[in-house]
Formats: sequence, structure tokens, C-alpha cells
Amino acid sequence: MRLLVGHQDFNIPNGYNSHCDWLKFDGIYEKLSEIAKDEFEVVDVNVNECNDFYFFPINANNRETKIFSEEYFFGKYLSDKVLDDLKNDRCILHFNWIDEPYVFNKEEINRLEDFLFIQNLSWGSIILTSNNFNLKMKRHESFNFFENSIECNTHYLGFKMIGENFDFNEIRHSKFLSMARSGHNHRKSLVDFYEKENYTDEEILYSALWMNKRIDDRFHWPNVHNESELNHGDSEINLSQYEQNPYQNSYISIITETNFDNNALQVTDKVFQPIVNFHPFIYVSSRGGLKLLKSMGYKTFNFIDESYDDIEDETERLNFIKSEIKRLIKLKKSEIHNTYYQIVDVLRYNRKHWLNVGRYRVIKQMEVFYQNIRN
Repeated sequence: MRLLVGHQDFNIPNGYNSHCDWLKFDGIYEKLSEIAKDEFEVVDVNVNECNDFYFFPINANNRETKIFSEEYFFGKYLSDKVLDDLKNDRCILHFNWIDEPYVFNKEEINRLEDFLFIQNLSWGSIILTSNNFNLKMKRHESFNFFENSIECNTHYLGFKMIGENFDFNEIRHSKFLSMARSGHNHRKSLVDFYEKENYTDEEILYSALWMNKRIDDRFHWPNVHNESELNHGDSEINLSQYEQNPYQNSYISIITETNFDNNALQVTDKVFQPIVNFHPFIYVSSRGGLKLLKSMGYKTFNFIDESYDDIEDETERLNFIKSEIKRLIKLKKSEIHNTYYQIVDVLRYNRKHWLNVGRYRVIKQMEVFYQNIRN
């Protein structure tokens, strides 16, 4: 599928002015060029030289919504050529938050609607895409590129894929694994909980990189080169020389998603890392995170009380999760081990599902998306 992607100026982001340098150059089309080059031919074009139909991308920086703010509103900076092409169905305006969710703001959307009205454009002239599965609004589509691109060639927070010859019956050092980089409030609350309960590493292997705390090198690759790379991993390390992997030294993952409030339901690479490493998990995410994973074909775990997924109040949901962690930690390691061994079929299924379906899901979704975009 051939996609023409228009730019007003190749050297600056679309919609750029002195107040908009937070706009990103990259976005969904760059990602398609990387992961789906056999399915999509993405061609960059200068809008002033293009007479064919094209997509005009404005890529937000993470969860940045200044695009629609009164002060920075992109509409002031679209060229006459782009506006004319929009009015004559020669292009479509594409707002894209590829790595983060768009969080609905009625005032900002009203500003967008006013712009469309003044320019005599319809909602059919625009599309919005983001990693927010909780948002139902005109012309918004949710995509999860993280499911596709989780494999890592660094020691980033301990991630690499365990081999197929993994020994499920080997006794492990820790009951739980909990890894986090940035100090969002729900993560801080969990780490405070671990410390208040005085959990040892036999109970929880955990990192809190905002506190410069990382997993002991016995269970994790050492940061051998550059301490400044602590938060992002070391690309120079040769993983084949290291046998340590925290997933091999623990039974259950506590996954703290980027978002925990209910304004955005986002799925990132964090939950797929335990899936490909044969780990059951407690999913510390926005309400409905487990339900979303199940809708994607993954299975969850009946030995964990997963009713936390239905709790709307964020404080109550997090307290319930803490109570469930506390309950499971009180079990003997032999009980945890036996329970783990009994769910091996589920763990194998989840990994196989990711290998066969998860890596390609978003590409198939995008094919349908672009086929239907002008229908």
C-alpha cells in the first residue's frame, strides 16, 4: 500500500512556529517504514509539489496536547496549499500520538471544531490516532505499536527473551519481580509499600530507578559501561555473554503501566515482556487493562484475584492490588512454585500467541485502517 506523506518543510515539523518546537518529526509513518516496509510504501512529498492525495501528519510529543491549546494552536500555521487541499479532498489532516495516549479535552476539541467550521471543513477531513483504548470520539483510532516492538538488544530494565528450552521446574530466588524507571505516583506508592513491609529480595526483586535502585547483579546484567545510561540500558553490552535475566529468577511480575488513572487506557511493552518470558502478572494499569489484554487474545491467571481490574476508584484499586500482593507473598515459595508449574500451559499459550499474532496485529489493523480511510 502506497502512502504519500506531505510536509510543508522537510526541515521542521508540520505546523511549526517559534512556539511549537515540541512537535515531533517522527510518528506513525516513520514507524510503518520501520516495521511494515513490505506492506506499506511511505513516500515523503513536498505539499507544494504534490497534486495527488496525501496524508498531512502532525505528531504530538508524547501526551502533549498543546496542539489544540489556544496559545499554540496548529491551525494558525497551516499553509494555504494544505488548507486548499483539505477543502478539495486532496489530503487528510492526521494528528498522531504514537507512543502515548491522547487524553480528551472538551475545550480543546471545541477549538478544533471551530477551526473546521471557519475553514468550511468537516470531521471527515481529519483523523486522530493514539495509544488510548479508553477514548471514544469522532475519527479517533487506537493502535498499540508496543506489542510489535518489545524485543531489546540492551539490558534495558532486565529485558530479553528467555529461550524455548527454559526449565519451568527450576526453583527460583524470588516470588515477585517489579521493575520501574520513572517515578509515577502509583509506582512510588508501591515501592513505599514494599519498603514499609520490609520485603526482602526473596520476596520481591524490585527496581526504582528514580531512586537509583536497581536489581542486584546476581539476577540482572550489571551496568558495565556508562552509569549515565542507568535509566535506558546499555546498547554495548553483549547479552549472549550474560545468563542473568530477572524473569528466570522470579515467578510473578508486578507490571506498573505508564498510566493508572482512568482518563487513558494504554497498553505498552511493559506487559508483553513478562508474556514472552513465561511470567504470570498483576497488571497495575487503568481500569479495564486486563479486559483489554483478554480482548487481544491473551489469557490471565485464576490464582490471582483479578477483580481489581473492575475497580473504578484509583486509590481503592491500588490498595486492592497491594492486598493481593501481600496475600501471595505470605504463601510459601513451594506453594508459589507449584502454582506456577500448574499454569505452564497458559504461559506457553501467551508467548505463542504473541509470536504468531501479537507481533503482526498492528500491521494488519493499519492495513484495514488505510483501506477504509477514504470510504
